[in-house]
Amino acid sequence: MKKFKRVMLSLILLISFFFINCLGNIPDVGSKCHKEVNIRGKHVLLDLQCIRVEEYDKDGFEIYVNDIEYGEKKLIKPKRSLKKPEVTIYYENGKSGFDREMWIEKYSYGNLIHTEKDCEGYEAWYEYDSNGKLIYRRQSVEGGEFWYEYNSQNDLIFEKKIEKVTKESHAIAVFTRTPIESILRDKMIKIWYEYDNKRNMIHQKDNKKNESWHEYDNKGKRIHTKTNNNIEIWYEYDSKGNLIYEKKSVGKSYFYENIYEDNRILKYKITYKIIE
Repeated sequence: MKKFKRVMLSLILLISFFFINCLGNIPDVGSKCHKEVNIRGKHVLLDLQCIRVEEYDKDGFEIYVNDIEYGEKKLIKPKRSLKKPEVTIYYENGKSGFDREMWIEKYSYGNLIHTEKDCEGYEAWYEYDSNGKLIYRRQSVEGGEFWYEYNSQNDLIFEKKIEKVTKESHAIAVFTRTPIESILRDKMIKIWYEYDNKRNMIHQKDNKKNESWHEYDNKGKRIHTKTNNNIEIWYEYDSKGNLIYEKKSVGKSYFYENIYEDNRILKYKITYKIIE
C-alpha cells in the first residue's frame, strides 16, 4: 500500500509539474496542456497545443521563431547602412533543411520600402502616394500585381490583385526546391471596404461574392466577424490590447499568450491551437 501511495504521489507531482511548466513559462512546440483563461468575463478551461513560439528583444524586434510546421529560425537584427538606403536581415532555418544563411534586403527611403529581394530570387517593388500610403506593389515570383485606393481619411477602400495561379506555390517551391514550371491562368481579385464614423472597417466584399461584417468594442478592437457563408469568429484581448483569443465557428481556433518583461515589454508570444 505504501509503495502504491508513493507511485501515485510521484505521478501527481509529475502531472502537476507538466501543467505548471505549461502555464506562464515557455512550452515546447508541439506540447499539449490545459489552461484556464478569462473569456468575456467567464473562466474557461481550454485544451491547447503549442504550435508557435516567438521571442523579441527589448526594442520589439523578433529574434527567434519556432513553428510546428516550419521549424526554428534565428533572426539577426537588421543592419542599416549609412551609405545607401538598405536594410539587410539574416536568419538561419534549421528544420526546413537549409544549412546556410538566408537573407532579405530591403531598400527604403525614410520609413518607406521601395524594393526588396531575397536569396531565393524573390523581388518586389512598391509605390506610394503623397501621404505615404502604398498604392501599387509588384512582385517577381508568380508575377503578382496589387493596387490600392484610399478615402480622404487615408482608409483603404479598394484593393485589386492580379496573381499568377501555378501548379506549385512559391512557398512549396522554396522549401522543396521544386521549380515552378507552368502558369495556368491569371487570377484577379477585387476587394471593397466600408468604415463606420469611428474609422472601423465594418464591411468588406470581393468580386468572388465573399462578404464579411465586423463588430468592434468601445476601444476600436474587433470582437466579432460574420461572413455570408455563416462563418463566425470571436476575438478577445488582454489588458494591453493584444489579441489572445480567436474562436471560429468552423475551422481552427487559437489562443495567444503574451509574456512581458517588467510587465511592459513584450518578450514572448506563444500561439496555441485550441483542441476541440
